[in-house]
Amino acid sequence: MIDPAQRFRLRPGEEARPDEHLRITRTGAFIGWATLAVVVTSTLAPHLHHRHMRHGAIWALSGAAVVANGLGYLFPWRRIPARRAQALLWAWTLAVFAFVTALTFFGGGFSSDFYVLYFPAVVFAATLLPSRAGAAGGVVAALLYVAAVSAVPEPIAWGNVLVRAGGFVATAALATEVAALERLEARRRAATQAQAEARAMLLQEVHHRVKNDLQTVAELLSLEAYRTPSRDVKEVVEDVVSQIQSMAAVHKLLSTDPGETDATTLASRVVTLLWQKWGRRGITAGVEGDIVPLRVERATCLALAVNELVTNAFRHAFPQGRDGSIEVTIRRCEEEALVSISDDGIGFHANGAPPEEDLGLALVRKLVAEGLGGSLRIAPRTPGTLAEITFPLSGPHA
Repeated sequence: MIDPAQRFRLRPGEEARPDEHLRITRTGAFIGWATLAVVVTSTLAPHLHHRHMRHGAIWALSGAAVVANGLGYLFPWRRIPARRAQALLWAWTLAVFAFVTALTFFGGGFSSDFYVLYFPAVVFAATLLPSRAGAAGGVVAALLYVAAVSAVPEPIAWGNVLVRAGGFVATAALATEVAALERLEARRRAATQAQAEARAMLLQEVHHRVKNDLQTVAELLSLEAYRTPSRDVKEVVEDVVSQIQSMAAVHKLLSTDPGETDATTLASRVVTLLWQKWGRRGITAGVEGDIVPLRVERATCLALAVNELVTNAFRHAFPQGRDGSIEVTIRRCEEEALVSISDDGIGFHANGAPPEEDLGLALVRKLVAEGLGGSLRIAPRTPGTLAEITFPLSGPHA
């Protein structure tokens, strides 16, 4: 049976109160049960052996139920006020009781098997209506059943009638308790979701403000670097500014998704910032790779490491106006990530040994080892230099 509750789900981004979620859930459950009732009715009708008038009346009632359920399925519940929707659900519930009572009467009264439809009918009432009204549905069903049986002139076993009526009342009581628990759970889920959304919005705002503060600090340091006459001091300040901008890039991404950020997207932002600062005609820089989600601490470490390695390539790989390219590639290999930074510049010094004494590379090794739980490898290639960062995606550092 198709789940008609799908029709009543809210649109993405649409806000809803807990009572609206309950109304939507109750309506979907009711329509599903009513559809089942129509199927049962249509199945039982060919096996009845009564007058043609009653047989035709049963089919007419079944057809009316199909039309009513179809209209209810298409009804724009979200566009009407909650009170009006509740009134319609009351009317719908009463119509279901009237439908089952009419089936019982035309089906032969006590000898009719249509009395079984009172059981889903009381479940409808318990699901759609407030607790007290839902519990009263069992009593209403019992009275209506007795009235339908009494209206048909045929022998009646009143003991069986009372047992069936008692079953309606017991079913209504049980369904009311289950519905009350479901409503309570729905309220709890709605409250938990609201709290999670509030925390996410707060965390996004925090990352946004941190990003703005870091950018302000970077701008102030850039202004001081512009004013200082010392070239050495200017280079140191520019390195610090570049690192701060890389950290700001992390928080900019996290301001849209506070949980995790993609390593490839992050590296692309860092390389873009560095090219705007160090790039020139004849030098290209690109980033490509797989989606590798990282949390804020690991994302910050990776951003600073990529910043340092790409900055070194811009500064030292292409002296005297030499043309070239810098490529950053990020690959996910099962439970590990591999970040490669390569250039086709002049490579290492004449002795072919990597500059281990460089403070920047020492910082990168520390970030990779302690922040990412990985390793850094630097090797010459023809032409240029290759730096590879390998780190696990699971474990204590993840």
